[in-house]
Amino acid sequence: SFEPEGESRPIRAPQVLIVKTSSMGDVVHALPLASDIRRRHPQASIDWLVEGRHLGIVELVTILDRAVTLEGRSLAAWADVIRRCRRVSYDVALDLQGLMKSAVLARASGAARVIGFSIWHLREKTARPFYSETPSERSDGSHVIRKNLRLLRTLGVTDDRIVFPLADVRATVPLSVISNPRAPEIRPLMTRSSPGARLLTDTWV
Repeated sequence: SFEPEGESRPIRAPQVLIVKTSSMGDVVHALPLASDIRRRHPQASIDWLVEGRHLGIVELVTILDRAVTLEGRSLAAWADVIRRCRRVSYDVALDLQGLMKSAVLARASGAARVIGFSIWHLREKTARPFYSETPSERSDGSHVIRKNLRLLRTLGVTDDRIVFPLADVRATVPLSVISNPRAPEIRPLMTRSSPGARLLTDTWV
């Protein structure tokens, strides 16, 4: 259950909001957390709040129910995304960005529980007051994927398997681009779903 201790509501599928608005590498690092939630709570509704310019990668995540897009930086865009989030009545919002912006969005979503990193892991320390809960561990030099997964312990999820639930998309690159010596190096994006597979983002870390 995602309910805080001492509280109870009618039994229903948990409503989860993941807040990871950017960038592509950060979004990919957060995928194992979403996968672990789905494995522990198959019936859960899992939404992802992301900036519109990064929607493409989130749409490839096979275990999500919905992408909630933030379209721009204007007050109107913020008001719109907050209004859409509040219609859902999330049980928990997980801020994986660690910024003031993402923390405010997680809190403004109206989620019953707002979970973020401990102050030692935050990119912006001012984000801390917006969380209702944080893990107690200090930094131990772990990869960011492991740090993300530790947030799930506050929800009773201890499965640390690393899985990237991405759709298998085959991209075609024109021969003229590959043969152009001035073109940027092209590295295939290898997606694997087995727990022991090489991390998708090895070349980005």
